[in-house]
Amino acid sequence: MTQLIRRASRTLGAASLIAGVVSPALAADPFDGLLSGQAVCPVSPSASSRPPVGTDQTRVPDAPASVAIDDPFARDLLFMRWFGIVVDPVSEEIPIEIRVSHVGLTIRADVRGSADEISVELLDPKGQLIACEECPDAPAVGEAKVGRGTTQMPSTDRPGWELDPGLYSFRVRAIPIEGGAGGSGPLTATVTASLRTDAAVTVEHQLDLNFIYLPDCGLTPAIVDTSFHFAQFLERADVWMEPTGIQIGRVTHRSLDRPEFSVVATWKEAGRMFRTSAEVGRPRTLNVYCYDTTEPGSELSGAVGFSGGIPGPAFNGTRDSGIALKTSPFMNCVPPNDKGYSCLDAYASLFAHEVGHYLGFYHTTEADLEDEDPLSDTPRCEEANLRDCPDYDYVMFPLIHLANWIWSGQQNLIAKTHPIVRTVPVVGSETGRTQRTVALESSPNPFRESVSIRQVGGWNKAPLGLSVYDVTGRRIRELAPAPESVTWDGRDENGRAVPAGVYFVRARQGVRAENLRVVKLR
Repeated sequence: MTQLIRRASRTLGAASLIAGVVSPALAADPFDGLLSGQAVCPVSPSASSRPPVGTDQTRVPDAPASVAIDDPFARDLLFMRWFGIVVDPVSEEIPIEIRVSHVGLTIRADVRGSADEISVELLDPKGQLIACEECPDAPAVGEAKVGRGTTQMPSTDRPGWELDPGLYSFRVRAIPIEGGAGGSGPLTATVTASLRTDAAVTVEHQLDLNFIYLPDCGLTPAIVDTSFHFAQFLERADVWMEPTGIQIGRVTHRSLDRPEFSVVATWKEAGRMFRTSAEVGRPRTLNVYCYDTTEPGSELSGAVGFSGGIPGPAFNGTRDSGIALKTSPFMNCVPPNDKGYSCLDAYASLFAHEVGHYLGFYHTTEADLEDEDPLSDTPRCEEANLRDCPDYDYVMFPLIHLANWIWSGQQNLIAKTHPIVRTVPVVGSETGRTQRTVALESSPNPFRESVSIRQVGGWNKAPLGLSVYDVTGRRIRELAPAPESVTWDGRDENGRAVPAGVYFVRARQGVRAENLRVVKLR
């Protein structure tokens, strides 16, 4: 099977809905293609139309570099930025030093107004080319797009291809598109390198999220603030990301009142949408755009999710600064079935899949079985029926379903090195991962008059706060916080006894939370 080095950029990271709208009937069988998605990758432009990698260079006299740390309290990220780099058609080689503490590097080049594809070429300390647009069997992941290009190290576990200390260098190349209008003269690039360090002995790796709600998506900050569905989705998403060692950190919500994005039909429109992160984004936070409608027959028709880039940038305002998730049928998710699965699990799987793309991962196997990722520990598929593939249950398999939960060992190692992931020192922790849930028990359960929720092994003795939701996700009662235990008397906010049935009690203690299922009898 041919190793994939170059991917078609216009459909990278998109998951398409092929199983139809999720309904209670579909949710009854969590392995029956629920929220199945397939990334459709068109044929790449012919390699023969591309100029070969050469050594011709245009000197840049004293190209200035600026160094900035976007968070003075998190010393694990360093930005280096170069302005005015001349590309004609390739720039000079620019050195960049990798030290022992550096664990991850991404480089992004932006050329405003260019009709060419932009490739970032990375050279190791020996001067060997380890990333370029047409490099055979290159160790570094990256992609060339119109007007911008990226590369990332590390991106594979092959011996000798680690991000070792030394003096690396990069250059920027403009690649005319066959039949395009590029190649008219020198271009000027802005290049940003993001270096991750991981020198702390005990750390947590956190991914902050900024949910951005487009018009007509069905969700708003006010809705999700009281939605049991959304709270449960975040918890399930945290479970899906847990093997990577990445926790969901701070979560914020913004509405984007831009009617032109009510329908996202093309990658060009998606790029314009992601650029709004300059207005509604937060520094070093993954923007999650929530949309609902695509135009039938368009490039993104049927897509249930897509990532702006592989890898995505660690800053806002670019055409790749975010991922997108389709919201319907999110609010119609039914409670867990008899196997314990809900379609919210499928949303968690979809979320983890698109985050994986943003962190630099390709599909383990492409749906056409022609290409695969560059990692040695992900299975290779040669089955005609994709459901029989050995990597079918991997998060980065192109079909999204409830059992997409496996990350490979190398994916777990590489995921934490992306610059958008924060390294947070942990004080007094021996494991490097803080216990995020509240250990609780309820009694009696089922109950008739009242049920007591008691803390049995929490992180501290801070007061517990409880919210009660019915099976539709509607919050019916907010209980006053109390130390160690809280009692619900089976009544709503107006003091009326609620009907017999299943209810969900959401317990909170600081940033930690847990949901309990309780049953009220007649």
